[in-house]
Amino acid sequence: MRDHLKVYALEHKCASVRSVAVPVMDLERQKTKQEQRLLAEAEKAIDEDGADTIVLGCGGMLGVAEKASQQLGVPVIIPAIAALKTCESLIRIGLAQSKRCFGTPSPDKKRIL
Repeated sequence: MRDHLKVYALEHKCASVRSVAVPVMDLERQKTKQEQRLLAEAEKAIDEDGADTIVLGCGGMLGVAEKASQQLGVPVIIPAIAALKTCESLIRIGLAQSKRCFGTPSPDKKRIL
């Protein structure tokens, strides 16, 4: 995570990176326990690190974000849902990538056999 933040020059936007150390397959089996661990780490990120938003690192935590946001008092984001909604919005308003390319040739037309 920290490497990705550096690559995209976003490390100054991140208060901390924390882990609940839960294997993805265990998220559903021990849901209440895992939610408590998530909330505890999120509270530390807010109180100790100054986080004002929590970004979850796993889609297996679906269903936790709204409850956690209410309890923590900060937005809790599931990146996969945020990406999906961004794509939906771009489609709805008719935006797509530019058809003008600078230095990158268009792909060849595909032959239909």
